[in-house]
Amino acid sequence: MKRRITILLIIFFAAISQHLLPKNSPDIAIALLLPFFFTASPFWGFLAAFVIGILIDGISMRAFWISPILFVIFQQIIVFIRSTLNLRLFVTKTLVIFVLLLVYFGVKAILLDIQIINLSLKFLFTTLLSVAVTVVY
Repeated sequence: MKRRITILLIIFFAAISQHLLPKNSPDIAIALLLPFFFTASPFWGFLAAFVIGILIDGISMRAFWISPILFVIFQQIIVFIRSTLNLRLFVTKTLVIFVLLLVYFGVKAILLDIQIINLSLKFLFTTLLSVAVTVVY
């Protein structure tokens, strides 16, 4: 039941966050999605990653398929890490989240030609929110 509610919350925030929140606000959907990957089954994680990635980027030609592809790759990375490392440790989860968010925002900065300084606050707030969700979840 908890996972279903989490998926619905992530989909809700992914659908509205790109239109209602200010430009440098944290990506709430990503902050909820990464901790969800640590406990989700591979199928539901894959499905959630793809759908939420499409909701975040939309069908924009400028950002075409960046999030859906990256989220699916991140989900597969977390499934692999989950099978090889002890993810019960808070430090390990935090490090994985930090690296994945760094890659995500780095790829967006390179492909969309956005200055890193403009994404730095968004990266920081999203990382902090994701770590807080990890503690709660």
